[in-house]
Amino acid sequence: MISYPVYKLIHILGILFLFSAYGGLALHVLGGGTKENAPKKLIASAHGIGMTLILLGGFGMLARIGLLTSFPGWVIAKIAIWLVFGGLLTAYYKKPEFAKILWFGLPILGTFSAYLALYKPF
Repeated sequence: MISYPVYKLIHILGILFLFSAYGGLALHVLGGGTKENAPKKLIASAHGIGMTLILLGGFGMLARIGLLTSFPGWVIAKIAIWLVFGGLLTAYYKKPEFAKILWFGLPILGTFSAYLALYKPF
């Protein structure tokens, strides 16, 4: 059995991979880069690894605290945020003018996700 702290480390590692991918992509787009000259494989792999580790760690922690049978509202909200993070990878190329907004918006969304996990408001 994997312990709760190990699942938490896996979750945090995934978050670091995800934000590395988004940060690299944001800087690329803000510097005038396009989809054609982007380091696509590196960004996509960091994003995919991050998303997978976040999911693995998150559901592992839920299993350790006994919440896999019924999800409270905060868990559903975190899953929705995870889906948003998964889909935003293409937003940088489709709307490069939003890169600065996403640069600050994604950490705020991540902080809200952490708030949900720490305080479990609903």
